Amino acid sequence: MTDISTKPLLQKAFGYTDRLSARAGESLSLHVSCPEDDAFDMSIVRLHHGWDGAAGPGFIETLVPSDIDGRYPGHHYACVPGSYVEVSDPESRLAEPIGLSLSVAVFPTLPSKAHTGTVGAYRISNASNMLTGSRQAILGNLDTELCGGWALTLDEGRPTFTVAANGVLHATRLEHELVAQHWYQLSVTVSPDGTNIVLQCTPLGHLSDLHVPAASNLAPEVARTNVDGECRPSALPFRIGALTARDGHRLTPSSGFNGKIGGVTVDRHIDGVLVPVARWHFGRSERSDGLLLSRVIDESPNRLNGECRNGPMRAVTGPRFGGLARDFRLAPDEYDAIFFHDDDITDTDWPAALTLTVPDTMESGVYAFRLTVDGMDHHVPFFVGPAKARRRDVAVLFPTGTYLAYANDRIAFEADSMEVLLGHTPAAAEDYSGSVVVRFVAGPPELGVVLLRSAQRRIRSSLQQLPAAVDHDATALLLLVRQRRAVGTRR
Repeated sequence: MTDISTKPLLQKAFGYTDRLSARAGESLSLHVSCPEDDAFDMSIVRLHHGWDGAAGPGFIETLVPSDIDGRYPGHHYACVPGSYVEVSDPESRLAEPIGLSLSVAVFPTLPSKAHTGTVGAYRISNASNMLTGSRQAILGNLDTELCGGWALTLDEGRPTFTVAANGVLHATRLEHELVAQHWYQLSVTVSPDGTNIVLQCTPLGHLSDLHVPAASNLAPEVARTNVDGECRPSALPFRIGALTARDGHRLTPSSGFNGKIGGVTVDRHIDGVLVPVARWHFGRSERSDGLLLSRVIDESPNRLNGECRNGPMRAVTGPRFGGLARDFRLAPDEYDAIFFHDDDITDTDWPAALTLTVPDTMESGVYAFRLTVDGMDHHVPFFVGPAKARRRDVAVLFPTGTYLAYANDRIAFEADSMEVLLGHTPAAAEDYSGSVVVRFVAGPPELGVVLLRSAQRRIRSSLQQLPAAVDHDATALLLLVRQRRAVGTRR
């Protein structure tokens, strides 16, 4: 059997649209990344049949000429997953650690990269999650490149508070790793002159922790350090659940956290008085229906509100959960937490390569932006609905929720003990179904989700109007996300 890992990656262009359906007069933007910075040819096609098996008529598409057809410059953009909250801090109240006093509750699920465990019928190991780094950020704005700001993190599972002073990173670190699936209260105090730091960790006797055997032996822990030098502020955004990395002109998430964070408060010692800076409450909403969507509320006078990015889980049980209410809107204090994952993603945030305004002459149907580089096609599908003035006798329902559920299934290649379940070693054939698809999905594992979840922001918008909205426009046809050689007959 040929080792496909040594073969060149045929796919040289990847893309997604900002929305997956539009009507006449509406616009869609196409976002493209070329791993080798190749220029790409773009044309619009109408898709009639996606499966190219012998039992069917084969892959059928029709060219649809448009005024945006042509050759475009290609650029490579990183696809970086990880959910987080980005805080709006226009007056830089969180930029430096001097005089800081903060408190936060954490519930780590993968406190160290050596974690393995079982979830339902599946055994989770390092091969089947995105955790590859040793640092997970709880909150902060640390700039390791320009050496500024501060951050509270888990380094190899150990609570760590890092500040930047005189061009050097100073870390205050506890001795013991945190136990997974347990609530802890972390507190940090920085002296008004920035020279003394105290980091404390207190295990919480939470109802959900009673099933953790290791929880019975947990004890509080304190670490103290002295910092020699002047602490520098950071110009990077303040984030909860991740830090910030530079990727050219883009700011991407880094050091993503796995687990729940809640009860976050930040104060600062000013002239001997402890002044509140932020009081984020993850269980409260300013909406009339009480739903927890992307906005995060700061209840302090500073109103340092935040926005969820890459879809962290809301309305989850927090450190004060008592089991008295199942509806988070009835007991917001019990649901003061957000669940973050380092493989969450809803948008890669790639710049738009081009924009299509759907013309009146384009009939309803399934279309695609066809991107071609070196004879290899990549189709980015989208749907065109009938114009508002038109009516149709037949409606077609696409099961986009199902496409999303199976958009990135790699269990056959990564799950532990899969050989036992299959009865043989998982192998890929050297045809299209093996050599190309396996490297397309398993190579950049998060990309399969992005291509089929580009309408996530539209779903959130619809939720604001319809709380029980169904994801009927979340993703495109999986069978239409094609990687084909530009050979043969095009109809």
